[in-house]
Amino acid sequence: MVNSKKNEIPNSKKNIWDLGFVLVVISSVDFLTNFTTTKTMYLEIVSPEATLFSGEVNSVTVPGVEGEFQMLNNHAAIVSLLQEGNVKFQGEVSIDEDHEDKFTKGPKGEMILPISSGTVEMSDNKVIVLAD
Repeated sequence: MVNSKKNEIPNSKKNIWDLGFVLVVISSVDFLTNFTTTKTMYLEIVSPEATLFSGEVNSVTVPGVEGEFQMLNNHAAIVSLLQEGNVKFQGEVSIDEDHEDKFTKGPKGEMILPISSGTVEMSDNKVIVLAD
């Protein structure tokens, strides 16, 4: 006669496995919650004349030579050439009075800076735009 209970996990061991699974799930949820709560990154826009903007933003969109692209919080490291177009960024930003005439506010509330060319680098959640 085959023992049908032979392959079952005894109740005492089953509780240990259940507890371990719960701990892993809770740890994963805590990690994901902490990882995604910060939605900002640091942006610095520098021209030959001055630093036009530096501060926390939610997103940055730039005119890459192969097309426009956007960077969000924790984007992979990247370096790219920029062509003529607009640098757009969103967030609760404050533009210095000395440079606010260079920026316009877009229809979605984003700040827009027209550039003729430039370079962008993103690394470690910091975006630097060197703009002409």
